[in-house]
Amino acid sequence: MKQTVGLKPEISILVPIHNEEEALPALLDKIRQYQMAGWHRLCEWIFIDDGSTDRSPEILRQHLPLIQILSIRRRSGMGRALKLGSGLARGDFVVWMDGDGTYDFRDLMRLLSRRHEADQVIGCRRRDCGCFGPLRFAVKRLTAFGASILMGRWIPDLNCGLRVLRSASVGRWCRLLPNEFCSTTATLAALAAGQKVVFEPVSYGSRVRGSVSKFHPVKDGLHVLNQIFQVWLWRRELKSV
Repeated sequence: MKQTVGLKPEISILVPIHNEEEALPALLDKIRQYQMAGWHRLCEWIFIDDGSTDRSPEILRQHLPLIQILSIRRRSGMGRALKLGSGLARGDFVVWMDGDGTYDFRDLMRLLSRRHEADQVIGCRRRDCGCFGPLRFAVKRLTAFGASILMGRWIPDLNCGLRVLRSASVGRWCRLLPNEFCSTTATLAALAAGQKVVFEPVSYGSRVRGSVSKFHPVKDGLHVLNQIFQVWLWRRELKSV
């Protein structure tokens, strides 16, 4: 991936994707609209293609130089994709945003408007959509409740895929991110390190037809619980960094 020549952006928006050919056209059209409205002066968009085997790479290439593309040959997980993207980001603030089209750009703008208030501004969803939606939402609420008890603070949404992070703060715990479903670790590591975390309500829409969630409520719910326990074990180390 070549860095864009020009002024250093204030915000780097990272969008990890894997096989999202159905969702990408609408998302990229929306990005073009916002860039034309003046956000190109503040933002760079970096798509991390995590080993897609559908038409996603082709669709992304059609939108150069509106976006930058980081390609990973073999799928390695969202966590590794975001770690690589964060290492290339030039902005003082980094956005993590799922590439499945479920988040509203108006919510993204509201989170960005609060970027100077905290080390991490995390979206807080009120529902989950798609296959196993109610069960997925219940599992996520249950794991958030357990994490809240361990951390001694109420966490309304543990693993939202839309968040704004201060780049300097990410460096303190980025090495701890697992390869899969890293949002949980990002939330808890920031809290364990004593960083300021705030939550902002966001909407959560249905996926476009053909776009499938990668989160399984049982298997990945257990994985999230393991992440919670690992960060709890690391809390002393994080406070001393």
